[in-house]
Amino acid sequence: MAHFSARQLKNFMQFWPPLFGAGVKIKEFTDDGTRVVVTHKPNMLTKNAMGVAFGGTMSAMTDPFFMLASMHRLGKDYKIWDTAGEI
Repeated sequence: MAHFSARQLKNFMQFWPPLFGAGVKIKEFTDDGTRVVVTHKPNMLTKNAMGVAFGGTMSAMTDPFFMLASMHRLGKDYKIWDTAGEI
């Protein structure tokens, strides 16, 4: 896999269908990959019966970034596998 800059990752992920469709916004992806800030404002289409975000949306907000930030920090000589996640 090619090595992308933090800006390229942020720009790509802004329009990645699972995040874009859920209304997830990436506010910050630091150049060194140590910090990713993601936000979501539930709306009529993206909230559950209790008025908060669906669990799947919360998972989508966090899951790819552990792997992407690690890949960015370690460089192209390493392969990163995200095998589990919890909310």
